[in-house]
Amino acid sequence: MKRIWVIFGIVFLIILSIVIFVWFNLTNIHVDSISYEVVDGKIYADVKVVSYFKTFCDLDDKTILVENNHCKFEVQNKEMIIKISSRFKSLNRTINPNINKVIDFETKDIYYLIIGEEQEINVDATVIGNPDIKIELREKESNLLDIKENKIKGLNKGEAILIVKVDDIEKEVKVVVTDLIGEMVYNPQKELLPCNIYSSQDNDILDKLLEERVNKAGYKTRAAAVAAARFLTLEFPYRVPYFYENGRINGTGVHYADGEGRYYKKGLYLNDTRKEDIRYVYRGPSIWGCPLVNLEDAKEYGYYMGALMPNGLDCSGFVSWVLFQAGFDPGDIGAGETPDAYQMTDLGDFRRTTDDVLYSDKVKAGDLFNYWGHIAMIVGITDDDFYVAESLQIYKGVVVRKYSKKNVSDMFPYIVLMDSYYQNDGNYTEMF
Repeated sequence: MKRIWVIFGIVFLIILSIVIFVWFNLTNIHVDSISYEVVDGKIYADVKVVSYFKTFCDLDDKTILVENNHCKFEVQNKEMIIKISSRFKSLNRTINPNINKVIDFETKDIYYLIIGEEQEINVDATVIGNPDIKIELREKESNLLDIKENKIKGLNKGEAILIVKVDDIEKEVKVVVTDLIGEMVYNPQKELLPCNIYSSQDNDILDKLLEERVNKAGYKTRAAAVAAARFLTLEFPYRVPYFYENGRINGTGVHYADGEGRYYKKGLYLNDTRKEDIRYVYRGPSIWGCPLVNLEDAKEYGYYMGALMPNGLDCSGFVSWVLFQAGFDPGDIGAGETPDAYQMTDLGDFRRTTDDVLYSDKVKAGDLFNYWGHIAMIVGITDDDFYVAESLQIYKGVVVRKYSKKNVSDMFPYIVLMDSYYQNDGNYTEMF
């Protein structure tokens, strides 16, 4: 009998152990793994849970049912605690993605380069965490570019496809390499712009190059105005002709004409497609370099009333064009020193060009030199000289001339200091 009770006790203990073991495992919750993935810029945690009863993941703001042993939910890229619970048991787990990843980036759709020019490729990356952003570049098929790290240099004229890779994301951008302009060169004797030598596509490219120069300098800054002036006089290979205005862009003008001695539009006036933007004409429209009826009598400079002369810019037309490209709207009607409204001499601090002014730190590229009836813009300054961009009849067009600081006041008795007009210098450089 005693043996039977011993056997019974042993069997009971075994059965009890089995029941406890089974019950413990059935009611236990076990987290097998926690993984993370990034979808559409959001981080999701996937908690794999082993449980035999209905189980929930409790977050700060919501409760999620565990389905097929998985609990998936969006998380921030920081440490947080979640509670995993069933009817019988619960436990806490730490969520800490610590993801450092680029999830997207933006760069320009098209880059414009002149042959020999180098540009840095910049990206605006959308990231999670604090990844080490490395840009990888490679050219697709063509051989127009020299690539070093995150910089490209134009080697040959044409269009290239550049692959920009950041992290594991790749994008294609177009690179246009052109010879339509060159490096900045001081050459007062540049050839006069011929009539109708640029296609609409050429004009588009030149406009983009100009826009890039202005934006790089800082739109609506002093540097942007200087960049526009340097583009037309130093980088553009031709001299835009001088042309007396047949009318003004402002309603105060006599003939109210545009594109006849001034061109008050963004970009260059080099192809007939640009005539579509001209609203008011008197004897035009005619693009730069092409014949237009001249209405001024200045025989000493070769201008005859009624004669056909190549269209271009007069002095205030040139300065107005420069300021307009940079994001300003001077609304001028002339270049004198009179108290009348809209004079370009009214744009800033109008002074005499004394030695005290010229040899101070007040004068900068982008300031204006003046004598009655003429206005010009400084585009470079050295210790001894001013480089001045101006459109004059005697030069037949828009040129840069060098004037010594010692005698510049003989030519220009007045100067307009433009700090109050520009307000911001931008990425200013004193010399080209």
